[in-house]
Amino acid sequence: MATISNTSNSFEDNHTIFGECLKLPYYCGKVENWMVATNIFFILVNIISCLITLAANTVFLVVYFRTRSLRNPHYFFLMLLAVTDISVGLISQPLLIARKFMEIYSVHDCVLWTAMRASVYYFSGISFLTITLVSIERWFAVCRPIKHRRDVTPKRMAVVAFIVWAVWFIFPVVRFALPKFYRAFGMLVGGIIVVIFVINTRLYLKIQRSVRDGKLRFSGKEQQKNYTKGEVNFKKEGRMARTVALLLVVMVLAYLPTAIGLTYKALRGVNTVYLFVFLPLADTLVLINSSFNPLFYCYRNANIRMAITKCMSSLNTSSVNCDSSFNNQATSKM
Repeated sequence: MATISNTSNSFEDNHTIFGECLKLPYYCGKVENWMVATNIFFILVNIISCLITLAANTVFLVVYFRTRSLRNPHYFFLMLLAVTDISVGLISQPLLIARKFMEIYSVHDCVLWTAMRASVYYFSGISFLTITLVSIERWFAVCRPIKHRRDVTPKRMAVVAFIVWAVWFIFPVVRFALPKFYRAFGMLVGGIIVVIFVINTRLYLKIQRSVRDGKLRFSGKEQQKNYTKGEVNFKKEGRMARTVALLLVVMVLAYLPTAIGLTYKALRGVNTVYLFVFLPLADTLVLINSSFNPLFYCYRNANIRMAITKCMSSLNTSSVNCDSSFNNQATSKM
């Protein structure tokens, strides 16, 4: 059975077995059995996760574009989250798998290593920011329904999403263009993540307070007719808010190993345990989150599940619209 040796080799102690690529450390010494075992484990986990990510998010995207009733502000941002997640399955996870294979054979490629880390930085940040956009949209829908109905349009949402994606792209570019400032970059990103988490928490609490106090307002008479006394709306909006909050909590939990790994690195330095255990574990959990997201919000939302069922049943027909038999009276479990 392969065991992790208690070697104290670190980047600072022995530069002959460690290298750097734009301040990204890597191991170039003799590959031990335990290193091979951990790499094989992470390869298998990421292959399975990658397949689930591609399949689940592809199904959701197909259903979204074939179901008109899903094309509203809330589902628009879930669609963007699916696009981000499928990008993880197409780019980040294959790069990580290739990287782990190369480590087994003591092969290192600086371009691949940099591309993998940059993609993880970018797509993980975009996922976090997209969840925040969902929270903001839910806050407008619950606490400012008239403004939401008037101002939250597909065009404006697309513009906001484009700006967010473009601005966040600057961060990995700066990180690798100015590698000597990588510590400042890490502190800045960490601070941004904390601020975003606080913002999401405040939005969730405000939504729940509005729902609990019965202050949910409707801007259209049709909604008032469809939902007697507003009780069903309160229940639905509360579940929607909880789903978004749970997605955020799971995402934060997936990032915890990254914080633990960075703490270990600060205390013990860069060594084989960090490079072959903590770092790939942190990357894997962050990337696995992309396979969890579509499964979770499909499980929590009856309308999405019904749309998937209708679309699957219409595959043998010439229909490109899944709305024809869609039951709009279904009660959402989100």
